[in-house]
Amino acid sequence: MTSFIRLVCVRAVFSFLMVLYASALTATPYQSEVGARYKSVGSDASDRITTVDVAGVYYLSPIDEVGPLAEAAFLAKASYIGGSISNLNTGVGPASSDGQATKFFIGFLLPIYDLYVESEYTSQNLSGTGDRRLRVDSGMSLSKFINDTVLAGFTYISGRRYLSMTDQVHTESATIYGKTLTSNIMLSGTYSMNRASSINAELINIDRAVKLDYYLDRTLSIGLEYNLNTGDDGIKAGVYDSLNVSKYITGSSQIGISYSIFSADLGNTDTAVIIDYSLRF
Repeated sequence: MTSFIRLVCVRAVFSFLMVLYASALTATPYQSEVGARYKSVGSDASDRITTVDVAGVYYLSPIDEVGPLAEAAFLAKASYIGGSISNLNTGVGPASSDGQATKFFIGFLLPIYDLYVESEYTSQNLSGTGDRRLRVDSGMSLSKFINDTVLAGFTYISGRRYLSMTDQVHTESATIYGKTLTSNIMLSGTYSMNRASSINAELINIDRAVKLDYYLDRTLSIGLEYNLNTGDDGIKAGVYDSLNVSKYITGSSQIGISYSIFSADLGNTDTAVIIDYSLRF
């Protein structure tokens, strides 16, 4: 009798796992996606910084899950609207600070030209002991589908950091980017020029990034990213390396984890761990 019960339980568990696996491989249209992300950054030079994000996106037309599940929205070329709320903590003690950030973004596809027009707005409020800082950014993007799996675009973001009533920093960022998807590889790259200027100084740096995501199947991917940051004089300021793994547990539920290392020219090293979860419906 005991052996029979064990056999029934084993078969039930196996059947349940097969249902999960089958649902992960089944194409299910969706129109909304919500998610949460936890990020923890540790540095040789400062306390650990933690960030918690909650975000949501609504697509104006249903998304068919064709190809790798993580790239369904890219392949569908759907217009969208969304936003996120973040909470930031920069450690403990006198130098600690807490902050909140809100972000709104929207993107429309012009189907005749296969052209995306996108816009975003971000507001961040960071406060600490006797200190309060505000940052506001807004940006526009134009991107063009060269074909169904190749996208190239340009983004411009302008912002202001209010360090005090009299101390302000104006920031600008111009980025060109591209991405292409084969049957099981997503390759993307960016080149950004960033400028920060105040009354007393101006700082310019350049970011170059390459990312490769390899899909072992439609539900599981492993990604590598390399980012090089230099000053406008070409001197290396930092190198950023990242490894991430993403898995769709079912066709609508995804969990991912990534580990990053950033080595600065001053000898400081940051490490970051990111855990994210998303749900589609």
